[in-house]
Amino acid sequence: MPTAISIFIGCGGSDIGLKKAGFKILMATDILQYACDTYKLNMQDTEVLCRNISEIDKFSSADVLIGCYPCQGFSQGGVRDPQRNINYLYREFDRVLRIVKPKAFIVENVSGMVRSNYKYLLRNQVTRFRSAGYKVTGPEVLNSYDYGVAQTRKRIFMVGIRSDIGIRYNFPIPTHGPKGKLPGRTQLKVLKNMPEWPEGEFYDKEFHWYYLSRNRRREWNEPCATILSNARHMPLHPPVHL
Repeated sequence: MPTAISIFIGCGGSDIGLKKAGFKILMATDILQYACDTYKLNMQDTEVLCRNISEIDKFSSADVLIGCYPCQGFSQGGVRDPQRNINYLYREFDRVLRIVKPKAFIVENVSGMVRSNYKYLLRNQVTRFRSAGYKVTGPEVLNSYDYGVAQTRKRIFMVGIRSDIGIRYNFPIPTHGPKGKLPGRTQLKVLKNMPEWPEGEFYDKEFHWYYLSRNRRREWNEPCATILSNARHMPLHPPVHL
């Protein structure tokens, strides 16, 4: 069974994908306690270290290193200050990469990183990963809608294969929507037959004006917009639209 180490795990969405693909996640880290607690509920066989990544210097051997370093400085919904220290946590990913020396790595982050005022940071990431001994594919912006998800969610991906292995990764060809052969999936297709959520299990307060100003609302025959982290940006409960 192939193995992986995951850092900056959040709630573990990427790791659940790896697990379903047949990987065993040996070790995972994050600094936020609630993120670690959520992760443990979903990934009970993984050793979770809830600590500052800079304080960890011993890691298991693994085939793959995966990470999504914090995006607050790059996100369109964040402060967007290029000078924030949080923007440079990719250096910690690079440090761990050089310690573990996995066969491959996967990096995912928000598409705002391609903005002109951040491109120097993006270039530096690629330079570091190449100098660590990896053939890097990307950065490339992929949209989940192009792969059968009923949501327009654009994210940057970089994949590196260790140079001595002698191969280069290619991103998958889109399968859905205008770029693929299959029709794009809509909110109606994936939500129509779902039961109503129990009382108190969904956001039922008044919505902030920001909800409409950011074009959050979509029709049933459209994919959902990217779900942001604050409840004031969330779409309405589906039965409201029906």
